[in-house]
Amino acid sequence: MTIKEKKARSNDESKVKEKKMMKVTYILCSFLSIILILVLILFKIYYSQLSDILELVNPLFFGFLRVLFSIGTFIFAYLALANYLEYKRQVIGWGFTIFLLVVLAIFIYFMFDFPLAPTEMMLSLVGSSLFVFYLYIIQD
Repeated sequence: MTIKEKKARSNDESKVKEKKMMKVTYILCSFLSIILILVLILFKIYYSQLSDILELVNPLFFGFLRVLFSIGTFIFAYLALANYLEYKRQVIGWGFTIFLLVVLAIFIYFMFDFPLAPTEMMLSLVGSSLFVFYLYIIQD
């Protein structure tokens, strides 16, 4: 085997490993995003029981948890979409980012109670936008 053939073979092996890692990351991020959505739905279903318990600790604690889970849902959905598009040799653009932000905003607005829904929606959008800004800053 010549040196060129060895380099070509090692390149092919590294590409296969990279594709496998993209698939694993895509599956893991999708799974975590779905789990966080289910947790948010359970928050909605068991709101009265959970809020009584958590308001004993701090009245704002329950809202803070919902905002954190909303931001986590966006982060993992965004990473899953980015890895999927990278696997397909495309780049995630601002259209996909804005679409995910709008879907998150609509989900949060209809998911939570009215007095806190707009506030939680804005906090989640700010946190998600900061994450996108962070990813934009660390690009090479």
